[in-house]
Amino acid sequence: MRYEYETKYYKKRFIRSVLIVIMIFILFILSCKKVKPKLMDGRDVSQFPEETTSVGYVDFLFDYEGYLDLVDVLQGEFVHRDFDGDGQEDRVLQYFLQDGRKMYAIIFGSGELLEIGPFESAWIGISILTEDFNADGMKDIVYIGQDMGSDYPESGSKIAVFMSENGTYKNVEWTENQTTEIRFPVSCKKTDHKYEVNISSRCLNFEEFYTIPVDEREVYDSYFVEYGEDTGKEENMAWRADVRDQKLILYEKLFYRLPEELQIELEWSEDRFSVCNVKLISQ
Repeated sequence: MRYEYETKYYKKRFIRSVLIVIMIFILFILSCKKVKPKLMDGRDVSQFPEETTSVGYVDFLFDYEGYLDLVDVLQGEFVHRDFDGDGQEDRVLQYFLQDGRKMYAIIFGSGELLEIGPFESAWIGISILTEDFNADGMKDIVYIGQDMGSDYPESGSKIAVFMSENGTYKNVEWTENQTTEIRFPVSCKKTDHKYEVNISSRCLNFEEFYTIPVDEREVYDSYFVEYGEDTGKEENMAWRADVRDQKLILYEKLFYRLPEELQIELEWSEDRFSVCNVKLISQ
């Protein structure tokens, strides 16, 4: 009798131990399993089709929702990309919120995502550059969204920089609550010499007297007739960007329909970008 009782006791104890081990194993698996992040509108990234499309560029900007590596018109710009430099393939998704605003999302190979937007204009395109500005071994991301529907894209384009921070990305804030427009106020004033302009910016510690080339003077005359003798041009903002040698290079237009720009080089120091070089270029 006693033997039978002990047998049942140890059998129950054994079963209980096995169940505990199984529960611990299940909890371990669940803790390791990453929860797929949702897009801003609540959708899952797996909801979008995996079919290649030959949609035209305008239709792509306004109507397409899906992965950019499947769009023929983008000519493979987003195929086999590794934006964060971890060796895994990353993808870019375009979609629209219910109110019509446009969103872009980078879906990393790790399963994490980085959303860019929202943008009021569907004409805002996308280009992505990467560089390790803060030398932490993880690529930082530069988003460039040119206004493809404007004759003057430098007035409506967007630039955003995402810095790596402890395995995630933080959007750089250039001014209070502003992360997609980078502005360095520049003043352009006529001097007493015909076709000479004083170009200056206090925040960039830059000043140069520039003579408008002969082949640009007709357009220049029209520009100053429209905007007045002293343009101020305080509304200028960076409209395109490049990266080189751990530096962010921004370009800011000076005159309407003329090629002159300020090339502004910045480097990351003490948790912010600082201007290290400025020069006037024409291209």
